[in-house]
Amino acid sequence: IQKNLISGNVENEDQKISGYLSQKIKFKLDGKPVALNYIGKEEAERFDAYYVYFEVKVTSSTKNLEIEHKLFHEIFDDQKNIISFTKDKKLKDFLILEKDHLRHTFKL
Repeated sequence: IQKNLISGNVENEDQKISGYLSQKIKFKLDGKPVALNYIGKEEAERFDAYYVYFEVKVTSSTKNLEIEHKLFHEIFDDQKNIISFTKDKKLKDFLILEKDHLRHTFKL
């Protein structure tokens, strides 16, 4: 994976990561699909991991955020991912532990 996504060429890496994210993470706001805006990435200091940042624009009238998340589950049986998001400056976390729990809806 690292050879395919992380190459040393930041622009090329960002294009590959953005493309992979758009395939593996789907967002719906009140049942309607929305696009991800890839911001960037950084390597974790203490773990063999990367933090990947993106945003989805939410309006004040949005009531539900649905996330379908399949990052690296096709490669690693024990893959764990954390999704964090903020709303009204409050941090929310959602831990996806296993392949059969890949979708979650948050009430906003």
